[in-house]
Amino acid sequence: MKDVRAEVELQRSPFHLAERDVIRDLVVLLRAARDPGTFRALYVKLFARAVAAQTMADELRADHGAARQEIQRASAAGATVAELAEISQRLKRIDAAARAVGAAQGIYRSFGDATVWRALRHDRAMISVLGGGPPVARFAAGKGFEAEQAQIEDLWQRGTFAIHNDLTNCLRNGDVTAFEFEHDKTHISLYEVKSGRKVNTHSRQAIRLQRLMGLVNDGYHSSGRPDGAPLQMGTVPIDYGTLMPQLIDLVRAARSKTYAGAALAPEIAVGVIDNANPAGLSQAELDAKSTKTGWDESSARPEDIHLYSASARRIRDRQADHVFPALAPLPLLPLPVKDLTDLLSGRLDFVTKLNVPRLRRRFDDRGLSASIASGRLAERTFLTATRGRASVTLPAYVHEQLTVELMNPKVLVDVVDWIVKQAEEGRTTTSTALGYRNETAVWDLAEGVATRA
Repeated sequence: MKDVRAEVELQRSPFHLAERDVIRDLVVLLRAARDPGTFRALYVKLFARAVAAQTMADELRADHGAARQEIQRASAAGATVAELAEISQRLKRIDAAARAVGAAQGIYRSFGDATVWRALRHDRAMISVLGGGPPVARFAAGKGFEAEQAQIEDLWQRGTFAIHNDLTNCLRNGDVTAFEFEHDKTHISLYEVKSGRKVNTHSRQAIRLQRLMGLVNDGYHSSGRPDGAPLQMGTVPIDYGTLMPQLIDLVRAARSKTYAGAALAPEIAVGVIDNANPAGLSQAELDAKSTKTGWDESSARPEDIHLYSASARRIRDRQADHVFPALAPLPLLPLPVKDLTDLLSGRLDFVTKLNVPRLRRRFDDRGLSASIASGRLAERTFLTATRGRASVTLPAYVHEQLTVELMNPKVLVDVVDWIVKQAEEGRTTTSTALGYRNETAVWDLAEGVATRA
């Protein structure tokens, strides 16, 4: 409840309300980005907003500290209750402003990630590799920042699109990433930028970046692992697929009815809510509609139905160290511009119900025994599927592929079945990251169905 109240207050804040037009502009620019010039137009607006937000966040942090000290001094000096209350109210306003700015920073980084996904043609395997390592989530200061900006300007002058890695959650190696758009592939270069001195190309960091570039550009490195073993990326021979077109229909219905829900697959049901409540529904009416979405849950155990929402994902995106680079960023969702803007700013939300017994049944139909993780184990893994002596364990973020990306459960089972067959035939994959075939077609749905303003 505390998180819900905080989100309601956030949506009412003047700063957050003013950001809605900025978010809409960024969505439009993101969908128009396809060459160095259009990517640069997106980057310039996004970068300016992100730098300004970081400055505001730093100033508010200092204001918070000053207000706390003022309370301590006033209390020690025998200030009246009214005087202390006035300072406390000022502190609350500072904290509310800081939450609004922090939320904006999370949205900006998600747009940074979406920029990378689009520039890399939605190559999930490549992005997974580039996202290895701890995030920074703030720009360098002083001469370090100036040196990075000079590197980017130099690359732009040469016709190459480049980006500050600190503008993203998913670029975690080096300081600057450059993108060379070729006919059917994007080639990347990673730069470690040092202020006032040349980079030692024989340093461990430089060698690691060279290995990483070899892996993502060629899909293979003969000695990329720490133990000297080969590293490679792979693509499963299966087209990625989602239930997103059905979500678009639900959003359209919720715009007039406040709530619209349906089962999109035997295992997945989704409810969309317009928090502006155009139909004027009571909370009891909303709860009743939500309960009826999907299946009869009267006999279900708590662990049988997994719930996750777009708003939970949006809140988590504000914490850079809780973001999975391998997940498609929210700004990529192929909704109409107005709907995506409202989803990112919090007016719209959708809640996904995942029916665990039905998902296991789909695995059973392929002769696979699936164990869905729960409790603390679910923080690391989503499921383990076995057939005979062969097995595969999927990471925790796959849960969000189903509940936020709305990955078609059939695709999930097809992928697991393919990996298990590789093991059964003695061809176990040694890939460090796997992508799907034809992901661009999924996310570029926004170019057709979802381009309406």
